[in-house]
Amino acid sequence: MKLVKFRIAQEYFALPIETIRSIERVPTVRRVPTAPSHIVGIANLRGTVVTVIDMRQRLGAVLAPWGDDTRLLVTKDAAYLVDEALDILEVDEALIEWRNREGDSAHGVFQEHDHVVGVLRLDVLA
Repeated sequence: MKLVKFRIAQEYFALPIETIRSIERVPTVRRVPTAPSHIVGIANLRGTVVTVIDMRQRLGAVLAPWGDDTRLLVTKDAAYLVDEALDILEVDEALIEWRNREGDSAHGVFQEHDHVVGVLRLDVLA
């Protein structure tokens, strides 16, 4: 299974590569006044307006300013703000401990080197 690995605070997560259309630097983001707190705003990516979702906020991490490594993981429905896009991994599905907990954003977890990586579910995050 191919996954895009990224970092939020000091935690590592991944999304299936087929869900990611592109990885982008953060453009100008315009706030939307009545949007939920996890929605940072909207951005124009090459002529397409996308909703920008703050993964720190969505995953309950302490909010922090954007840095030089901050990226957007762009999907068909939204763009997810992450602290750093790290790698594309090929992971044997047998090594992933799958979960089926209702409302849990982590669909599965696996060990990589000295840390655990959570495989996220976009349907829960949006």
